Amino acid sequence: CFDEEEDTLQGVQDGLIYGTVVQQPYLFGYEAVRVLSQIARGEDPKIPENKIIDVPVRKINKDNVKEFWSDLKKLRGK
Repeated sequence: CFDEEEDTLQGVQDGLIYGTVVQQPYLFGYEAVRVLSQIARGEDPKIPENKIIDVPVRKINKDNVKEFWSDLKKLRGK
């Protein structure tokens, strides 16, 4: 599967889905705000020479789904 929909995470937890790949959208947002705020303050945001700020995907499976889901709920304010 792909992404962190609640039904997908439940399926992983229940063993109906082997795993899912998530893009970490909150980290994308964090990095965007970090870079823009540093630019606004006249600081060097340390953008790599290739102009790519890598936000790695994560592999979620039965071994780490509970921890990931708990962290995701905190980020969502639930």
